[in-house]
Amino acid sequence: MKKRTARHHVGTHANNENFIAFNIHRDAGVSVIIPQEWHKYFVHTANAFEFDNLRQSLFWSIRDLRNCTNRIADPVLRKEVHQDLNAALIQAVRLNEQYFAEQMHQRILKP
Repeated sequence: MKKRTARHHVGTHANNENFIAFNIHRDAGVSVIIPQEWHKYFVHTANAFEFDNLRQSLFWSIRDLRNCTNRIADPVLRKEVHQDLNAALIQAVRLNEQYFAEQMHQRILKP
């Protein structure tokens, strides 16, 4: 059976390597489950930018994920998915604050 979902690091794994630890394991970091198509094509724009801190990276990643729901044609399904996604993203931010508190409170890491 074709795999239809993917685990996406909120903030992206590449940015986790920059802001949490250069050797952070692929299974570490906070992630959400999303459709494979979203993961393959729409949610990694955060890797194309240079951010100053983890919070900026998370913001961009959340923006990308929330924009993906606009691709759902059915308005009822789109609203339901958007609500579920929002709940998952709120939890992801809280988990990042819990596990990576120091990195979340660093405003600017680069001179």
